[in-house]
Amino acid sequence: MSLAQMLLSVVTGALIGLVTNGLAIAMLFRPWRPWRIGRWRVPMTPGLIPRRREEIARHLGRIVEEHLLTSEGFRRAFDDPEARNRLAGGWERFLDWAGTEGIEAAVAAVVRWAQRSGDAEEGGAGPFRFVAGREAASWAERFPESATAARLAETVARAALDAAEEGLQDLRVRRFVAEAVHRWLFQQGWIGRLAGAFGAEERVADELIRAAREWLKGEEARAAAAEWVRRTVLPEGARRVADLLRDPERLERWVAGLRDACGDAEWVRDRLIRGWSWLQAHRSLWEPGLRERLMRIAERGAPHVWRYVPVARIVEDQVNRFPLPHLERLVLDTARRELAMITWMGGVLGALIALGQVLIAAGR
Repeated sequence: MSLAQMLLSVVTGALIGLVTNGLAIAMLFRPWRPWRIGRWRVPMTPGLIPRRREEIARHLGRIVEEHLLTSEGFRRAFDDPEARNRLAGGWERFLDWAGTEGIEAAVAAVVRWAQRSGDAEEGGAGPFRFVAGREAASWAERFPESATAARLAETVARAALDAAEEGLQDLRVRRFVAEAVHRWLFQQGWIGRLAGAFGAEERVADELIRAAREWLKGEEARAAAAEWVRRTVLPEGARRVADLLRDPERLERWVAGLRDACGDAEWVRDRLIRGWSWLQAHRSLWEPGLRERLMRIAERGAPHVWRYVPVARIVEDQVNRFPLPHLERLVLDTARRELAMITWMGGVLGALIALGQVLIAAGR
């Protein structure tokens, strides 16, 4: 056998391998519908994915739920430096909001309180009247351990969690969660990229936010928040109030003046801006502890929230709803590198098989 014949055999084998694997990949999708000759359906039509689309969607959803978007993986994400950096970016956006829109919302709330308080009082100095400063101060110091404090802590915790629940409805929060899920999926290999390309992260974000809102309304979250308020916030507040109560007349005058001043929106805005500027200037004193506490609360709550997100069903629905031409283009674009490798491996294997046959024939 001449060298030209050997080369021709190897090239032919490589082409056969390339064409065979390329045709096999094409038959994953094509044809989209069954071909029929009379009542007889042509075998292998439609393609594999159109024919078993529902089963594939179900398995893909299960893979994403059990191996990619898991509650344990979601919890471990809090330990990932990159995830912490993204959360830090979300925290910075929240602080930006608090310094602008948040201040305006607080101004409106304070002015409404001042107006209601002014309507309720008849010339008095406000809702606080104390006649025995020393006894009142002693009572304030004992207050955090009282049943009233427990009820107050529950009220404050409920109000804070209600505000958080309402904040989760913000479109910016939804966008941030969807982007985080999208990035997480695209880090999980081509299957994760494929699941992310179906747009499942939008529905996962919706379900995650819904589950988070349900968790915030649950007894577990409210009890934890109330305990934190009672053990951390109230004792410090009680100590400061006790110091003020040692001069009850001054306190009463101060409350009355504050109520009157709070009716002026510009005055309230100016004081809040000053207070916010002071907080910004002293962030190193309060921010690290608060951020770490919020991270621990989120880390503990993440698995409880995540188990109520039907990831498998979301992915399955998204795959089943995709039009077949778009689904084909999506899979080919997402797994282009892997499919190209399969095609070229067919050519390499075909060439090696042909070369082996040539060598065997030459040996004879």
